[in-house]
Amino acid sequence: ISFMNSAVIQLIMIFRRDRMDYIIMWTMGSFSSPSWNKIIVLLPFLLSGLTVILFHARDLNIISTGEETAKTLGVEVERTKKLVLASCSIVTAACVATSGIIGFVGLIIPHLLRLLVGTDQRVLLPFSIVGGAAFLLVCDTLARVAAPPAEIPVGALTAVFGSPFFIALLIKGKRSVM
Repeated sequence: ISFMNSAVIQLIMIFRRDRMDYIIMWTMGSFSSPSWNKIIVLLPFLLSGLTVILFHARDLNIISTGEETAKTLGVEVERTKKLVLASCSIVTAACVATSGIIGFVGLIIPHLLRLLVGTDQRVLLPFSIVGGAAFLLVCDTLARVAAPPAEIPVGALTAVFGSPFFIALLIKGKRSVM
């Protein structure tokens, strides 16, 4: 899938050389061209997707105890997993279509907040939404002031923070397996 997506992006770059700056900023994630039109288009997907996800937070807590336990407690496990996955995909697709590829936010913020607020999805999910937004605001502000008059793509900055965090998680996970 990654190779196919890369090929499509490269073809777009070849046929739309006049939009090369925009395409490059999109591939690195950027908030450099905000508009109310983008927000209006994004909002229905964001609100509907997040509503479904938050509505199923209790079921996600129960599923985390084990699928068999969840089934005996009345959770429709497969249905819940499909709904939450579809909702997450819709929210992610809408955000990527609007702002480009901004990595690591969904990795860094929930892991850090899990240490602070615990694993209850009814608490963790709303905190992750607000925490992720706050993290992006900080990164965007840094991206705008770090190298004036140029603007660093916010996705590049989140990758600078996220890559070491991801490596640390991998090392920690490897140690806990041993």
